[in-house]
Amino acid sequence: YFFCLLLRTVAAVPPGFIEEAVTTQTAITGAFAPNPRNDDKPMLLIASRGGKVHVLEDPDNSPSNFRVLNLGAKLCTNGERGLHSIVPHPNFEENHFLYMSYTSFREGCLEDPERGPLNVVSRFRMIPGTLQIDLNSEQVLIEGAPCSKVYHNGGALAFGNDGLLYVTTGDGGGDRFQTSLNRTNLH
Repeated sequence: YFFCLLLRTVAAVPPGFIEEAVTTQTAITGAFAPNPRNDDKPMLLIASRGGKVHVLEDPDNSPSNFRVLNLGAKLCTNGERGLHSIVPHPNFEENHFLYMSYTSFREGCLEDPERGPLNVVSRFRMIPGTLQIDLNSEQVLIEGAPCSKVYHNGGALAFGNDGLLYVTTGDGGGDRFQTSLNRTNLH
């Protein structure tokens, strides 16, 4: 549902899709995950660039949602920076792991190739009974190179059919530094 709403502004809804508002909560990314409190229905995780993650427990029947995490203090959100992506682990029903990509706060959130903020990929654990995401469970998996500009700060996440986590990054605004051509740089 979430992605169909975005498509509608570009073109007509393709055959086999429906257009339906499921919430008025502002979001930049979202993902469906099994609901630990209701085995029959998936929940929808929606996240804002500012770091707030909300849950819709029953997106088919209720627009009500509640916040389960606020990463705001851990982020740089100037320009294209902020929370980029959230995805559940393929075995989410057993381990309750969620993966997020975001631009980590660094003093001043500078546009600097040496002291700019870093894009990171972290794993968090959701508490099944409350659906809250435990901020203290964070395990940083990847810490990128400093972002020299506020644009080209990408961080899409997806699990492949092989069960591996795939991460895309932008060049951190560092095209003039040839960061996208340098295989030793995570941009």
